[in-house]
Amino acid sequence: MSKPIPLTSLAGTAIAAVLILAGPQSASGQVPAACGDEPRLECRKSEKSGFALKQPGGKGNKLTWKWIKGAATSAADLGDPTAAAEYALCLYAGGRTVATVGTAIPAGAAWKALGAKGYKYSEKSALPDGVAKVLLKAGEEGKTKIIVKGKGAAIPVAALPADAPLLVQLVNSENANCFEDIYAGADLLTSDATEIKAKAGPEDLLVQPAVIKPAAPLPAQTAAEAGVPEFVGAPATAAPMAPLILPEHPYLAPQGDSRIHNDAENSAVYNRDGPLGINPTITTASMLETGDIVSVCAMSAFTAEGLLVTSCIRLATQPSVFGQTRLVALDPVTLDTLAVAPVAERPIVQNSAGGAYFSIDNNGRFVIGAPNNSIEIWELNRAGGVAVFMRRQGWDVSGVLAPGDLLQDTVADWEGNIWFASTQGIVGFVDPNDGSVETFDIAEGLQNSFAVDASGVYIVSYDAMYKFSVAGDGSVQQDWRTPYDNTGEGLTQPGSGTTPTLHGSLGDLVSFGDTALPKINMVILDRTTGAEVCVTPIFRDNESGAENTFATYGDEVIIPNNAGFTSSFGPQNTVEPGLERYSVRGDRTGCDPVWVNDTSIGNSAQMSTTTGLIYGWGPDPDVTGFDAYYFTANDYTTGDEVYRVYAGDGRPFNPVLGQPHLGPDGAAYVGTLEGFIRIADGD
Repeated sequence: MSKPIPLTSLAGTAIAAVLILAGPQSASGQVPAACGDEPRLECRKSEKSGFALKQPGGKGNKLTWKWIKGAATSAADLGDPTAAAEYALCLYAGGRTVATVGTAIPAGAAWKALGAKGYKYSEKSALPDGVAKVLLKAGEEGKTKIIVKGKGAAIPVAALPADAPLLVQLVNSENANCFEDIYAGADLLTSDATEIKAKAGPEDLLVQPAVIKPAAPLPAQTAAEAGVPEFVGAPATAAPMAPLILPEHPYLAPQGDSRIHNDAENSAVYNRDGPLGINPTITTASMLETGDIVSVCAMSAFTAEGLLVTSCIRLATQPSVFGQTRLVALDPVTLDTLAVAPVAERPIVQNSAGGAYFSIDNNGRFVIGAPNNSIEIWELNRAGGVAVFMRRQGWDVSGVLAPGDLLQDTVADWEGNIWFASTQGIVGFVDPNDGSVETFDIAEGLQNSFAVDASGVYIVSYDAMYKFSVAGDGSVQQDWRTPYDNTGEGLTQPGSGTTPTLHGSLGDLVSFGDTALPKINMVILDRTTGAEVCVTPIFRDNESGAENTFATYGDEVIIPNNAGFTSSFGPQNTVEPGLERYSVRGDRTGCDPVWVNDTSIGNSAQMSTTTGLIYGWGPDPDVTGFDAYYFTANDYTTGDEVYRVYAGDGRPFNPVLGQPHLGPDGAAYVGTLEGFIRIADGD
């Protein structure tokens, strides 16, 4: 038995190899029985299954798949193979490409109806493709059964041994219903040049996924060795606030674990605990492989079972200079690596394009804009005692992008269209139902991610803030464009470095930062019209910058200062301190300051409504000669620093202005240039 790990928010491989025991598209033009290059989505699972393929050659070839105690299925769900429903059995494996062959289980007289119980198939000759018997038995949950048996030289020849994980699917041409199981780890009893034998059962889900790479701590000086305080302030007392309740996005995971800034609106607010600073513990893990210069893991999400998932961008020098984007699953306590999926090689560019951002959909799958300009859907499963990533679907949009352009971000809208934006300003969407693509060229560069609500998507370029939606004719519609003051230099790009944040007690505002001089402005616009609500200078003259999304709580806006940032690899203690909170007036005639903290060193902001704390991460600017990084906690009501705890020093602890994420266990997590860090309360 395999189980997709759903998100509240292995070495695994892309499913590139396909052995298709199937045939061409049915003449009726219905859903084809043939297995495509990619497996189907939303297939039904079983509690127990077994797969065997023997191919010594000729008459000795045998095929069996037993799918037992399956999901509830009616006879109608099976289609009608006595008439037109052609069936196909498909095996997908990582790493190889195997040619497709003819129809395995044609519709017609070889099928017999079993009334409300389903259908059976018998073809003594085992032609055309070796399948001799099939049983499709409908039933309630845990009662459905499928058996497929084949024999002889007509069975299509697979390229063996096949790489794990293995995915077996039974599909039909009459409807989208399909049945599957996944085999990996201990499920694979035999896998050699002539035979595959695998079985799966409920015990798969009772075993913790195996560790494939134990965590190796990041190199760091202790606080005493560095000559800095280990802890400043005092442990906090939680001051719970009303939870931030956002509209539920129908195509994204629950609030808190669907986007890099927590949710569809980029609120940077969690309705769960964060560390209170009680006997804090720091756990670290290097994410570097042999030859790596960096491996930046910017985004974190957590599965319903508590596994930590991140995307990491590698830059390596061995065996040659190359970049790569990977999905990685970690144990949330030890930070041991449980699964790795190489998504694609990545050009060597210093930005977040090509996979730093990903979304988590309503089925717990990862939607990522890969560096080969393919929008891809990946899934994390458990099978045979291991965690396995599987690529389930993809759409190549490189044809609508110019050479050298890269996907910056992808996100689903409220209709299920998957939007994308590129670094050179192509904004568009893919209709996942038919793969059609619509685009709009804003002819302006960008390097930030989307915000999305029920009415459209929002993104900021180097020159303006935009809102887009789907027009009545199905094309991309620019709803509005609002330019901003970009006379100053951006910190990591020519324009705004802030991803837009949607907020407001009326659900009516979108906020970001411009690059005005001598102070940048907090810019707040009306979501419907793009009209200015307020443009407010923030921080200090010539010490003012923002590279992170704002944290928002209704009409309240919290902004960390990022001025002084020079480069990803340079000293970070040049970043100016500062944290400010503003409130948008109820009548929308402007914004007012609530508090200003000119000494706060956290250069990012994530808030917990259950603790009432704003969490950040940054180096102490008063420490010279090296970067001494602290995890920080400030009081939401007053802005005062409550505590800070020393984590480590130097490049291994540099998140390049990235923010902490809060896990369901109350710990905080930070991805850096070289690894991953966990901060938690102790005993």
